[in-house]
Amino acid sequence: MRIEDVIKEKIQYIEDSTNNTVRCREEEKIQAGACIDWERWSGQEMAKLPWILHKHGIEPVHIFHELIHLEKFFIDHYSLIATNSRQLHGIMGVYKNIPEDYVTHKLIFHTYGFDPIDRTWFERKDTLGYSVDQIAANLVNYHAFIEFCPEFNVSYQRFHEQVRQRKRRAFNMSERAISALESMAVDDRASYNECADKLIQIFTPNYYGSESVPNTIYTAYLRKSGHLWAWV
Repeated sequence: MRIEDVIKEKIQYIEDSTNNTVRCREEEKIQAGACIDWERWSGQEMAKLPWILHKHGIEPVHIFHELIHLEKFFIDHYSLIATNSRQLHGIMGVYKNIPEDYVTHKLIFHTYGFDPIDRTWFERKDTLGYSVDQIAANLVNYHAFIEFCPEFNVSYQRFHEQVRQRKRRAFNMSERAISALESMAVDDRASYNECADKLIQIFTPNYYGSESVPNTIYTAYLRKSGHLWAWV
């Protein structure tokens, strides 16, 4: 089945299940090739699904990736670790979107048979010139991505050893995160929520306690409350 046909089916399923329109638009200023616009999803916008933003010419599989995120969060009720959309945007920026991408890549590859990984991701990710948490996140993603890109296994092993020897704190963070991911059942909401909770504590030990984020980790999911989506 063509990716375009799968996308049409997924959009129809999401719209029928949520009674909302799936909205996509081009946006060149985003960092990734495609993303969900959580940051501006607030107020009356919460009567609708958040926008999917994508760059011009992006491969359709990456838009499909974002559709699966909508399905998981708004239909299957996978938890969001936040109490509002701006907080969610801030937290996801710290813990690097790892758990939801891990689930989505496996579904795209094993359930639908498409290649989920943009190979340009590997460009300059295997260097030590980033912050500790970004090096750890890069190593975690590298480990996860080589399931679909075995041609990068040698470079992953080299990067893994460099981090182990020279960036021990990042290495320890990555090992804990990889362990959490590998123990997660991707098709089980409770298992996903537990893994997401572990990851945010690994990557954001000092993030809680800032004025913008409470000291308690909130795992919320989205349900319709009247005409608005509510954090339950």
